[in-house]
Amino acid sequence: MDLFSSDFENVTLRVLGGKTLTREDIAANGTVSTLMDQYTMPELTANITGTYSLGPWSLQLQGRHISSENRNRNWVEGVDVDSNKVPSSTWWNGTLRYSSELQNGGSWNVGFNVLNMFDKNPPIIPSSTGSQGVANQYDIFGRRYNLSLNLQF
Repeated sequence: MDLFSSDFENVTLRVLGGKTLTREDIAANGTVSTLMDQYTMPELTANITGTYSLGPWSLQLQGRHISSENRNRNWVEGVDVDSNKVPSSTWWNGTLRYSSELQNGGSWNVGFNVLNMFDKNPPIIPSSTGSQGVANQYDIFGRRYNLSLNLQF
């Protein structure tokens, strides 16, 4: 890519995805139980990371996705719970970074990160008892900011 001819440019894109085909647990007595079709074992997950670098500057955007699943595969909607679905969730993180070299041959960089950029709330997970909760596989902390300084010498 060559948008600015005076500086080195680089674009990278990384996509990782996973599909769970089966998940079974076998108890000591030989009883087989499947964990598929529940939010604790999502069928589809994905991460996408894109980075654009221009000279010493770089901008990175990362997204994470978890597919929609059932709260409990044995529950019947309208009988056990009003809604058995835990909706899909996607959240985004961003980083702006500046890098440079030290006189002794080492390097340093400073970065500003925004995690959960759009302050996406995790899905509320229903319960047959009427209580609600969230799962720790989602971003449960909301938007937050980090400043980092890395030195290599």
